[in-house]
Amino acid sequence: REHVSLYEVDDILGYNRTDQGEWWFWKNKKRFPCHDDGDCLAYLPLAFHHYKDSQIFLDLEKEFYGSVMKGEEDETLIRMKDGRVTTRRWPNFDVTQQYFERVRAAMKAAENGDSQSLATLNVQPLHQTPKLNNRLYCMVPFIWTPKYVPSYHAIHETWGKRCDILRFMIDPIIGD
Repeated sequence: REHVSLYEVDDILGYNRTDQGEWWFWKNKKRFPCHDDGDCLAYLPLAFHHYKDSQIFLDLEKEFYGSVMKGEEDETLIRMKDGRVTTRRWPNFDVTQQYFERVRAAMKAAENGDSQSLATLNVQPLHQTPKLNNRLYCMVPFIWTPKYVPSYHAIHETWGKRCDILRFMIDPIIGD
């Protein structure tokens, strides 16, 4: 399974190597059964790319670390008819929500050291190392214009706070 999503989650979950054919996304990738059913994202993902709207960063944060993950009441959440709670009506909603539920289950199991639950989810147990030896350096390619300042702040407020060092890489050639 892939730990880094190059596109939005709902897109990646729909990628199907057989139906779509061999395009650059599949180039030099060993073929796995998940390539045919579209469920190739890891349940303990490292990164989701291709999101530009700052509110989506905040919504993903709530899905995996905030009120949705913790089961807390939050007036900004949406309660679906079937009882599921979410931060937004994600595209390809049912498939995306199923994936989010598996991610939350894997994160809880990993946090609790529950290797049996991880095995049930078909997730490889994480190798535990002393926390002091782990450091995370985050480099974010960024377009520095007034339009993207909310995204800058959203990154700082969400996943950026889990980085030991957070650097935004900008191209000085891009104008307003």
